[in-house]
Amino acid sequence: MRQVCRTFTLLCKQLDLFSGELVAIDGSKFKAVNAKERNFTQSKLQRLLPQIDAPIEGYLKELERGDTEEAHGTSGGARAEHLQAKMAALKERKLLYQAFQEQLLASGEEQLSLTDPDSRAMKLGQGRGTEVCSNVQTAVDAKHKLILACEVTNATSDRAWLSPMALEAKAVLERPFEVVADMGYYHGDDVKACLEAGITPYIARPITSANKKLGLFSKDDFHYDDVMDTYRCPAGMVLTFRFDTVERGRHIRYYATAACKTCPLKSACTRSQEGRASPGGWMSPCWRRWRSGCAVDQRS
Repeated sequence: MRQVCRTFTLLCKQLDLFSGELVAIDGSKFKAVNAKERNFTQSKLQRLLPQIDAPIEGYLKELERGDTEEAHGTSGGARAEHLQAKMAALKERKLLYQAFQEQLLASGEEQLSLTDPDSRAMKLGQGRGTEVCSNVQTAVDAKHKLILACEVTNATSDRAWLSPMALEAKAVLERPFEVVADMGYYHGDDVKACLEAGITPYIARPITSANKKLGLFSKDDFHYDDVMDTYRCPAGMVLTFRFDTVERGRHIRYYATAACKTCPLKSACTRSQEGRASPGGWMSPCWRRWRSGCAVDQRS
């Protein structure tokens, strides 16, 4: 199938059906032949195991009552056999769930699907809940909406697939181009990899800071000067680079100004008594490129 798709793609290229100027990348969730009841995670197993212990305890109490009744001459043998069969089935299921837990720990995977081992439970978005699916990534040329590259993955999100799909598309087009994707693809390392390959990405940047919800200034209210390596805050003060560090595996640069303590806009900027350490907490965790084409803070 891969060879057939590649042959078709090369034919489209020979017939000049690709513009090679603009490529769109997106992912689609294809439902797998694997029921949600046959997909397990550690959290799901931790929730299911106590649900097995509770009825086992109930059956044990019923057996104790049966023993008491039998001691007083009341026959309860048939019911006891029925309860013991139920307990045996529950104990067997408990052992099975514990084996699933060990399997997940040994594999390092976050999910286990019994029918289709490669499928994963994924959020469908737009309030459609969760299904066990495969995530199909496609890169499409804008001219005739023809597929340049596709990959079937079990990644539950699109976040790490911008550069792999863009580079596959470049291998077909053999030229630089612009690529568009939704904010689910926004990842600093992937954006950087695209830029280094001569591919210009345009991606909506997700707002991860809680500042806007709190009524505070966000990173977007601070303007970066790539010549001076400084930020200008809404009050017009300049934040200079102070130090860099690595947090949660990300290279982070911190900027600050001594003007925070007496700034009349401080209450709209930060809740910290010491002032704002940087425009949004984390500065320069990645390369950013905006639709205007100007690069912001390209130092990590």
